Amino acid sequence: MQGKSIQYQKLLGKWSKKHRDLQRNIFEKHKEAFDWLENNSKQLAVGSIAGLFMLTNPIVPQIPASFSANLAKEEPFDKRVFLVFDLKNVLPSDVRPLTLDEEAKVTEVLSRTFGIHT
Repeated sequence: MQGKSIQYQKLLGKWSKKHRDLQRNIFEKHKEAFDWLENNSKQLAVGSIAGLFMLTNPIVPQIPASFSANLAKEEPFDKRVFLVFDLKNVLPSDVRPLTLDEEAKVTEVLSRTFGIHT
């Protein structure tokens, strides 16, 4: 058991040294490439993202026409629902005259909903 451990330690040391030497040689031979990569990492990321967009682009024409026709047939939503919700948040819960601030908020909601500019 002890002999295998010594052999393992020798191989580990030998392979670790070989790995460090190879790594150092690669860094020395290709220093310019690593420097470029360090200085232009943003360009590399943007190029990769642009490539992904170009790869996914041909999928768009293959979407079935029936799917896009169904999207066009959807009925528009009722804007009154939003008006009621907005007014509910602005108006007081009890019946009383509005304050100037409340009146301004109601005016803003109505102007935004109906496109009336005062």
